[in-house]
This record gives sequence, structure tokens and C-alpha cells, in this order.
Amino acid sequence: MPAPKIDKARAIAAIAELFREQGYHGTSYAQIMKASGLGKGSFYNYFPAGKVDIAKAVLKQIDCWFEENIFAPLDTNDVPEKVFCKMFIAVNTYFDSGQRICLFGAFALYDAREPFSSEIKSYFQRWIEAITTYLQNQGLSEPESRHLAQCSMVAIQGGLVMAQATDDTNVFTQATSEAKNMMLKALK
Repeated sequence: MPAPKIDKARAIAAIAELFREQGYHGTSYAQIMKASGLGKGSFYNYFPAGKVDIAKAVLKQIDCWFEENIFAPLDTNDVPEKVFCKMFIAVNTYFDSGQRICLFGAFALYDAREPFSSEIKSYFQRWIEAITTYLQNQGLSEPESRHLAQCSMVAIQGGLVMAQATDDTNVFTQATSEAKNMMLKALK
């Protein structure tokens, strides 16, 4: 009887969580295969270049989620309260209110930065650009919009680090709430 077919998207999501827990270099092929349910044949069929292909697939899956849930809502003319409420609900959901690290951030800070530097840079730049463009479309100047977008990213990423470091998710939810309020205040 043939082995059941493993859903690639689910396998990638499982591997993403493994990278969050173990780090890129700290994750072994055996752990990847166990967590994903992939056998050796399926593994190399899906990821012919091995671990680099796996990590790129993980980052691509995360990027697609952010495109749909963060960047697309910012590419509207909806009222700021609705747009930023939606964005920060998605941020809090995705990062499990600060209990789940940002894999792009983790890769940027540790030993996986070099092979994925373009993906990491693109992720952060796209998020900052999406917020900047939305704020400009709402009437703020480019410098003020960019400053607010960068401050929001610092609040989100810093909030994640502090929530992890202090084991206090309230730090993250407070940081994201303040970032949202800062942008809404600037638009009034």
C-alpha cells in the first residue's frame, strides 16, 4: 500500500514552526522529515536543493500570508480605523500575541541571514512601503509616512523580542496598540 500523500503546504507550515523553535542551522533533516511527515523521496522531490529550498519555501509561504492579510488591506482606500484595526488584528493573530517569533526577523539576526538576505530585506521593505503608501494616500507627507511606518515596524519587532525575553505577551499587545494609535493620531 502506498504511503499517504503529504500536503506540501502543511509540511511547509510544520517546518516553519520547527525553524522558529530550533533555528535554521539548529534544525536537522531528521527533525524536518519527522515534523513534516515527508519521506526521503517526497522530501527531495519537493525540495531538490535541500534545506535552502525548504527555507525559501517557508519564507515564501509566510510572504504569501502577509501579502493577503497585511499588504492587501493596506492597498485600499478604506478608513484608517478599519485598515489599521484589520492589520493589527492580523499581526496579533499571526504572532499569537507575541508568543510566536518572526521567522524573517530571526533569520535576519542569526546565522541564516546570508542565504536569505534578499527575501528578508524584501519582506521588511514591502511592509514599510505598504504602510507608507497607505499613509501618504491618506494625506500625510512621504517623510512623515515613512517615519510612522518604520516606527510601527520597530514596535512590532521590538514587541516580539521583548515579549519573548520577558515571557510577557502584554508587552507585544501594548506595543502594537501604541503603534496603531500613533498612526491614527497622525491622521487626525
